Amino acid sequence: MIETTVSLTVNKEDIDVIKEVIIQHQIQAPVVIVEYEFNYHIYFTDQYEYWELESNISRKFEGFKFSEDLSNGKEEIKLQLHRYQCPLSTDGWGRPIEDPINQTKYLIKKEKESIIKFNPKIEALFEDEQYFYHVNIVPGINKETNEEGFLVIDEFNNIHNNDSKQQKTFLKNELFKNPVEAFSRALSSINQIAEIDFEEYKKMKKRKKRKKSN
Repeated sequence: MIETTVSLTVNKEDIDVIKEVIIQHQIQAPVVIVEYEFNYHIYFTDQYEYWELESNISRKFEGFKFSEDLSNGKEEIKLQLHRYQCPLSTDGWGRPIEDPINQTKYLIKKEKESIIKFNPKIEALFEDEQYFYHVNIVPGINKETNEEGFLVIDEFNNIHNNDSKQQKTFLKNELFKNPVEAFSRALSSINQIAEIDFEEYKKMKKRKKRKKSN
């Protein structure tokens, strides 16, 4: 029989909320709650892992999420959840279980997404000559789902030495979650367009050389 021990370390101010979540789960095992000076320790052992605990707890704490990673060491920890299965446990056929669970997750405050600014004017060097491309990003909406996001307008200016303009089809019918994703996708298209322009640049250079030789 495979049994999983689930334990939670909870801040004192959050104990009532967590108890409410546990009661809603109707756990079919004794749930032990131990009070310490600064927190509570809750644990129980059952044949069921209760994976849905994370999502139900997260809903109670807006602005927090579960993570196994505490890489920067500065996260605000609201709760710790640990699952453990004994490595000597066996399944219904008496066979040792593979990859017994030994996992710790932390309910931490979500980081605010930083907005990265960028210059929409992109420069490309064709040997000693400058080519400039411009990215146009605007807010957009998917009319079928009402999902909001950002679009890269299907108008693309390639300005060579500031004395000529070319209209190019760029991107269309593609909605991005934020300007950074749209800009990243635009750079991918710029690479393709710049390669085409560079081939044309080399052809023009050869034609000029032939004219001079004649």
